[in-house]
Amino acid sequence: MSNNFINITKTLSEKHEFLQSYMRAGASYRPVLTVKKEIPFDPELCHDGIKSAVTAIDHESLMQCERIIFRGVVYKAGDAVILSQGDSLNDLSFGVIKLVLVDKNESAWLIVQKQISDFLPHLHVFILEAAAYWQCLCLTDLIDYHPLHVYSYGNKACVTLKHGVMLWD
Repeated sequence: MSNNFINITKTLSEKHEFLQSYMRAGASYRPVLTVKKEIPFDPELCHDGIKSAVTAIDHESLMQCERIIFRGVVYKAGDAVILSQGDSLNDLSFGVIKLVLVDKNESAWLIVQKQISDFLPHLHVFILEAAAYWQCLCLTDLIDYHPLHVYSYGNKACVTLKHGVMLWD
């Protein structure tokens, strides 16, 4: 008899029992938002594109931070996020995170620079080229929660998807 198969229902039920035991022992869930190395945000010290992107939010209570952990996912400057999807699966629009901002109410925003993307099917990567458009996104409004690492391919920046992206109308 071979043991090549995993009993998924057994594995899930064991994990659920472990979680229930952990919760009954007095443990609580992780905090929704964890902030690392925050400093007050001053828009006067920033690029004009960033100034125009943050006009819709209150500057007085904002803090700029190196990275945040939101629902267990790390967001930091230099990573990319998906902004939108066109007609095909390979027609994705990306933004590279330039700043991470939080306020007193534990709301978090990403200041991203929009990227023009070109899909290379033989490598399964998207080549990115910076555009002159900046955008301020609330973390809860992201299409895909998972930030993507930006790799170098020659003298170009590129990203590869961690998983498939499916949007519903």
